[in-house]
Amino acid sequence: MKLYVMTDIHLYSKRNWLADPYKWERKATQMQMRESEEIIREAFDIILNDTETDTVLITGDLTDNGEISSHEDLLKIFEEYTQKGLRILVTTSTHDYRELKKTKYSKVDQNKGLSYGYDENYEYKRFIPCAKREDLRAWYAPYGRDKAISEHVDSMSYTYDLDEKHRLIAINDDYIANEKNNHRGLNEEQLNWIIEQANVATQEGKKIVCFTHHPILTPSPIYKLIGSHDIIADNIRLANVLADNGINVIYTGHSHIHDIEYYKSENGNLLYDISTGALVGSPPLMRKVDYLEDGTIDVKTIVINDLSRFDLEGKTLPEYCREGFFGMIEDMVNEMSGDMVNFAIYANSISIRPWTVYQFWWIFKAVGIFLNKLTIGKVYKWCKKESRLTPDEVAPIKDEKVVPLILEMVEKLYAGNADITPDRAEFNIIMGTVAIIDDLISTLGINLKKLIGFESVKEIVEPLAYNNGIDDYNAIINPSEEPIKKPPLPSFKSNKGVGIIISLVLGIILASPILIPSALVLSLLIVLRGVFNPYKNYKKVLPPRVDKKKK
Repeated sequence: MKLYVMTDIHLYSKRNWLADPYKWERKATQMQMRESEEIIREAFDIILNDTETDTVLITGDLTDNGEISSHEDLLKIFEEYTQKGLRILVTTSTHDYRELKKTKYSKVDQNKGLSYGYDENYEYKRFIPCAKREDLRAWYAPYGRDKAISEHVDSMSYTYDLDEKHRLIAINDDYIANEKNNHRGLNEEQLNWIIEQANVATQEGKKIVCFTHHPILTPSPIYKLIGSHDIIADNIRLANVLADNGINVIYTGHSHIHDIEYYKSENGNLLYDISTGALVGSPPLMRKVDYLEDGTIDVKTIVINDLSRFDLEGKTLPEYCREGFFGMIEDMVNEMSGDMVNFAIYANSISIRPWTVYQFWWIFKAVGIFLNKLTIGKVYKWCKKESRLTPDEVAPIKDEKVVPLILEMVEKLYAGNADITPDRAEFNIIMGTVAIIDDLISTLGINLKKLIGFESVKEIVEPLAYNNGIDDYNAIINPSEEPIKKPPLPSFKSNKGVGIIISLVLGIILASPILIPSALVLSLLIVLRGVFNPYKNYKKVLPPRVDKKKK
């Protein structure tokens, strides 16, 4: 049996703009909201033209923020492609409706069941009515639940026979399992239903195919830090329950990270969490999955390379998507070293407000100058001993900037298969620097495990540099066996921690007669800039961004 898996398609209706969205300069964002319909149709066309399968599973976040107009447009697309022969099976999730309920992470407009649309000036500030959760029940029933074998009514989860050998368990995990941080998960009634349905499928000799929206296993160590409340609630308990009840593979989304992880339960059973990047993200991805006769699962990644309905001006779609997200970050870092206005406009897109940029511009500028001047050769001088590299080995890359290397790691966090391999000098320099940081933390007696759940910074950074686990793109999964482990990566050690601490303490003592009055003056200046800050009303003050590339 073959099928496709996609997630986080985030359709955003063009009716949410009061003007032609293509007449305006493209907004920098991780997701291609303006082109979302074209990308979805392109993906459906690929599946429609595949003679091997007509089935696609979509694991939630069908719209941007639950706009009724977006649902209406998406349902028309679903109906159109269903009539052409596709079998579309979905579950909804937290981006598909607005709760009429205040949470720690909600805004006033969300509590009123509203999202935002664009006005005539392409400002994202016009209110758009959104769906309620109950609306989704009837709207999406034709895409799985109408032909369900069993349904958990409250959660809208369901089971569905894909063929005579495979049964789908589609889990909706939008239940608020923890009010304090809006943490999503399953309640006990729903979990018991899943266990019951898994046992029924096993008794009937069915192989179980399962999907839900939020990741069960952390798709990257750093995601545990930056997105811990986005991992499904009580995830380790759930992983044990699923693995021990015959659900050994589950398809997830939400994080927009393309990744494959596995977990062994306390009883020795396995769970593989196959997370798929956002279809409208950077890069635009989906998966094709083949359940083979020998019990293994062939997982392949499909990259959406072109858009037949949109002129990419010679770019591939991944290049176009990258330009909209990582290209924006590159430009922002460049402007940080000198152009306050342009930097403020870029920074506003990642929630750093222009008045904050004005108030602390001297700090932003100093950091920008440092980052833009920082080269790999300079970092190598700090970690020469730890990296174990000779000057001749570093010479070909010594003048390259550090910022593109960092961005390469961030890109691969989303795209999967981090590929700064151990034979590259960059890997040795990254991990040599991390060794110094870890030694410094150890020397200070800081319990990193207690603070952030990791023994060392190495555990976080190493997977960002190189994927030494399961191939995130193309893999053969055996649900009853652990993957063959690769040899461990080289280790790096440092003993500079004591020296750094002594130097810092002596420096502070010697400089204290200057530092203390300087800090007081600086604090006063910051307060004054906050009081007399013309950039508070930044939309009337800041001019349009200057596109220096076109000059």
